[in-house]
Order: sequence, then structure tokens, then C-alpha cells
Amino acid sequence: MDETLKDIPGMADIPVLTVINKVDLAPAPTLALLRHALPGALEVSAHTGQGISQLQEQIELRLPSPRQKVRVLLHWQNLGLLERIYREGRLISRETRTEGELIEAWVDPGLAMQLLDQDLGSGHD
Repeated sequence: MDETLKDIPGMADIPVLTVINKVDLAPAPTLALLRHALPGALEVSAHTGQGISQLQEQIELRLPSPRQKVRVLLHWQNLGLLERIYREGRLISRETRTEGELIEAWVDPGLAMQLLDQDLGSGHD
């Protein structure tokens, strides 16, 4: 499989996470062979949940992270930007205010600029 992926342009730059699934069903000798052939592979069972939290952590570590922390008042008329925060960033906190939602989040620089632009002149700290 690695040989096939290696031949696809751009694939060398994409991180790979090797996962052995159905470990609850695999006989011990088979698991031993897989562990030897795939050192560092995560072992999971979707059926029992074994290893799923570790898999989620490893996936999250490999995903690109938003790079800028913002604290802004998201005015009600701009609440559509909240969907982008959920989709593209990481929401830290959200507090309802009379004027809108006070948001603290990690986002990419482009979204940070949009959030800050719509917040100009709101007078909060």
C-alpha cells in the first residue's frame, strides 16, 4: 500500500497514520505479526471502542491547527461567522451578550481578520 501511495504526486507530504482495526477479533499470533510488520500502528476496535480515543487524539494532532487566538464580540447580524469558527477553527468560549456573542477561539488569520473587522467599534475589551 505504501508503494502505491508513494507514486501519487503530493502524497509524500501528507502524514499517514497506520491503524490496525478489529483487534478484538484477531487471534494473538496474527496481532503479533501485525505489530512486527507495522511498528507504531494504533490498535483499535470499533466494536468495543478499544483504542478509539487514542486514534482521535492522534488524528487531531496531525490536523492543521488554526494559528491565531481571537476574542471578539460577534454581532447578531454576523452570526453566520460562528459556523465558520466551528467548521474551520476551535471555539474556546461563547457567551451571550445583548449585542451578540462574545467569542474566544483559535482561527486562521483570514477568518481572524473578518471577525476583527466586524467587531471594530464595539467598545469591549
